[in-house]
Amino acid sequence: GATYKAYFGDIYQLDRRLMPDLDFATLFHVGEYRTEHNDKYGALTDTQMILLCADKLRPGGEIHFYTGSFAYDKTFEAAALMEKSGLFEKVGTYRTLMVYRKRV
Repeated sequence: GATYKAYFGDIYQLDRRLMPDLDFATLFHVGEYRTEHNDKYGALTDTQMILLCADKLRPGGEIHFYTGSFAYDKTFEAAALMEKSGLFEKVGTYRTLMVYRKRV
């Protein structure tokens, strides 16, 4: 568990039961690839996928979003929900990254 792991697959088919706890999640391209075609197989929405990753973060863990994405509006909506829940704090931005940290 102390090594870097990358997921390769359809992120809209994540299963909470199969996911490890996360220290960091980099969700740079949220909203760029999900279309109505994903609905045909019951895929997660962008917001559901972000909230699932957020739920799997350990306390003090971070989610990094890319503010330069053409679909950043979808990310912004989910990030606002995370912040509103009180479980996450916006750490700030660095160049094109927006960072949220899960409260301890």
